[in-house]
Amino acid sequence: SERLFIVAGPAVAQTFLNIINENIPELKDKVALGDPASEKELIEKHTDKYDLTNLHNVIGKYDFIPVEKSVVDVLEQYYKINKID
Repeated sequence: SERLFIVAGPAVAQTFLNIINENIPELKDKVALGDPASEKELIEKHTDKYDLTNLHNVIGKYDFIPVEKSVVDVLEQYYKINKID
């Protein structure tokens, strides 16, 4: 028996700031900008690397939903449910 760890890709706080600032106009000037250009360096320096070969062998090659789409979908749904403009 083994456990499978599913991860679509690396992300750091700057990843989420970039996604929000680029895609959610309602939050413009309400969410920190951080240093958008630092995302790639931060990912290289502060995230683990995963080998998903075994996962793909068990479940087949699967295209995970990108983190950007997940974040945007969650925030859009939140605004819709809470009727926030």
